[in-house]
Amino acid sequence: VAFNVEAFSLVYVAYTETSGEVPHIRAYEIISGVSLGLSGSFSDQVLESQVRTLALDPGLEHLFVTDDSNSVFLVPLEECSSYGDCGGCVASGNLLCGWCTLEQKCSRQSQCQNSNETKRYVSDPAQCINASVSPDQFISEQPENLEVSLSSALPPLLPGESYECVLTAEEGGVEIAVDAVISTSTTYSCNITVELPPQLELVTNLNLRSTLVQELFATVVDAVTLYQCPLALSCSECLQTEGACGWCVYDKTCSVLNSTCRNETDFYTVNMGMGQTYQEVCPALLPSPMRADGYYTQPAGVGRPLQINTTNLPQEIEGYSYVCRVSRSNGGPVDLPATYNSPDSLTCTVDASDLPLPSGREETVGLSIVWQGPGGLNRALDEQDGGANLVLYQCSQLAQVQGCSSCLGANLNTSFTCGWCSSTCQVMEDCSGGSFVEVSAGCPGPTVTGVDPPAGPLEGGTTLTITGTDLGTQASDIASVTVGGSECVIDQGSYKIGTQVVCVTGSVSAEDPSTNLVVSVMRSGGSLVTGTSTSFSYLQPMVGSVSPVFGPMAGGTKVVITGTDLDIGNKQNTRVELRRTECTELSISSGQLNCTSASDMLGGGP
Repeated sequence: VAFNVEAFSLVYVAYTETSGEVPHIRAYEIISGVSLGLSGSFSDQVLESQVRTLALDPGLEHLFVTDDSNSVFLVPLEECSSYGDCGGCVASGNLLCGWCTLEQKCSRQSQCQNSNETKRYVSDPAQCINASVSPDQFISEQPENLEVSLSSALPPLLPGESYECVLTAEEGGVEIAVDAVISTSTTYSCNITVELPPQLELVTNLNLRSTLVQELFATVVDAVTLYQCPLALSCSECLQTEGACGWCVYDKTCSVLNSTCRNETDFYTVNMGMGQTYQEVCPALLPSPMRADGYYTQPAGVGRPLQINTTNLPQEIEGYSYVCRVSRSNGGPVDLPATYNSPDSLTCTVDASDLPLPSGREETVGLSIVWQGPGGLNRALDEQDGGANLVLYQCSQLAQVQGCSSCLGANLNTSFTCGWCSSTCQVMEDCSGGSFVEVSAGCPGPTVTGVDPPAGPLEGGTTLTITGTDLGTQASDIASVTVGGSECVIDQGSYKIGTQVVCVTGSVSAEDPSTNLVVSVMRSGGSLVTGTSTSFSYLQPMVGSVSPVFGPMAGGTKVVITGTDLDIGNKQNTRVELRRTECTELSISSGQLNCTSASDMLGGGP
């Protein structure tokens, strides 16, 4: 079948190269009315039998194909829209497809605006336009033109038309359009003179656009990053701009030019090529090495200097100084004088009235180091490794039960400095008229004041809760517990500092109504001290009678068991079994046990 499509005279031919092969359909252009030139192949069409007819649909979009089985197929004349770039489009081999330059699409010529104008509709790979840009960064303080280089000249402008450079960013839907000024036939200059969005770093895509067509084209492969250095409020933020911005150390401002700094020699930049990082140059507050969480600690209501770890601190000069700022949720910030020691150390001066703790054991507050200077400069240093906090603590409240071990135990893993002073828990500054005990070796020996339950069976297995004072500062201090000479296995998870030890009794061979219980506690320096008690008994419970002696298999019988020492050990572990079932609704006293029989429908004897 032959017909005219667009500007071409085409012949569509269905054929097979060998017998039994799937038919192919190819298009040929009629050249000079005599010869044929290959236009396109449609060999991906699978037909069930030989083609009988070919016909063109009135819309000039498809061929109607029928075969010997009377099946009808629609074969598109072209699939131009499937090509997303100029190179693939013009290499498709289909005469009906060409690249619409200013609309950046592959289409028929009739679907491209002003396609008869020069270079607006192309089919030659040499006329495809690829774009690059230099530089690929734009810094607002140091504006320079972005030069767009093209592999092929743009289509000549039509009357009233101009080209624009268009920067787009998905984040926030940003679009910045400026005039594209012609430098040469293949280079254009983009002068970013418009006001930029208030962002330190904006990653954009650069395209060209015709004011007549209003479609983006000539996309630059590499992204263009726009920087506005003054928007960075910290050194770390400033120096994470891939070397575009630098930090003025004393002015605490971000800039691209060291001439804007108070002292041009105090201008920090990061040499990314040398592997330098902002952590290596930025002045910063470091976490405390004394605690796993990095928090600093300070006793509330106590005048004591607070040592702070820092890095890269510049030395104070006239007009500039550091302050330590404490921020509390229940009031405004408290600024404390700070003394520069070295680039790695600062001391905060804390008076007794500066940081009170009206109630409670401890309070975590914010801590920052602030650089103050002329012109209202008041900017906090960077905080490395997650920032910094300060824990205010009150020793007298930390020892939940008054006792030396409880007091010293509050210091473990906290870097607190509580000590035992004249029967109270205090810091050394508040200890007057008495000795200050800050290691467990100075604590009194352990005292056992209670054992629960007070008795247990000979076979052991009773969980004992032993209470008292000075029972160690941590679970590992409890070296051993023996009851009647038999080991009581310690449950470290139930330990309470200085006041409680939990263990499970072992077995003994005979009753002992006044068993000797010994708690051995390890003190600092490796010494062992012991506390004893005789308030536990090993007893053997005895059953005297059971009433009634029989009941229905359906259960529900109220059973009364009498005897002696029926309530010893852990009551929750006491069970009464009637043949194969467990007696429920259990109530226990020393001489009587009451329960309700359960159903036992299997029967089978007493």
